[in-house]
Amino acid sequence: MSTETAAAATIAETPTGNNRSFDETKTAVSPLWSTVLWSALAAIIAASATALVTRHTKISEFRQAWINELRKDIADYLGAANAWRVLNGHIAHSFDTKGEGPDVQRKTDDARTAARVILWRIRLRFNPRPNPYKVDDDLFLGQLAGLLSETRWKSGDAEDWDKVAEEASERAREILKREWEVTKKLPLPTPHPAKGG
Repeated sequence: MSTETAAAATIAETPTGNNRSFDETKTAVSPLWSTVLWSALAAIIAASATALVTRHTKISEFRQAWINELRKDIADYLGAANAWRVLNGHIAHSFDTKGEGPDVQRKTDDARTAARVILWRIRLRFNPRPNPYKVDDDLFLGQLAGLLSETRWKSGDAEDWDKVAEEASERAREILKREWEVTKKLPLPTPHPAKGG
C-alpha cells in the first residue's frame, strides 16, 4: 500500500468535527430545508386562500349594493309613476275647470320624465343577454313600463293601475330574493388549471 493510499484511509477513518461525510451533512441539513420548504408552501397556500376569500367577499358586497340600489330604484319608480298617474288623471278635469290645464300638463310631463329616468336606470341593471332569468326579467320590465302607458291610463282607472303596480312590486320582491339567493350561493373561486396546447 502506498503512503498516499494509507493517508487517505486514515483520514477517512478518523472522525473529526469538521470533516463530516456527505451522508452525515445531508441528514443534518434535510430537516432544516424540509421545515423551510413546508413553511413557504403553507404561506403560499394561506396567501392564496386569503386572496380568494377576499375576492369572494368583495363580489358579495358589490352584489348586495347592486340589490339595494335596485330595490331603491324600483320603489322610487313606483312612486314617480304613481305621481305621474295622478297628474295624468287630473289633466282631464283641469281643462274643464279653472284653466290649469297647461300647468298640470307641464307637471305631468316632468313627472313622466322623472319616472322614465328611474325606469331606464332599472333596465340598465338587468342582463340583456340570454340567461335563465331573461323571460322573467323582461316580463317585469314590461310591467314597469306599462305603468307609464298614456293610452292605458288615460281614463284614470286607479284600481286597475294599483293592481298592476302591486303585481310589479310582487315580481320585484321575487327578483330581489332570487338575486340575494345567488349572492349567498356564490362559490369560492378556484384557480383554473393551465390549458394544455
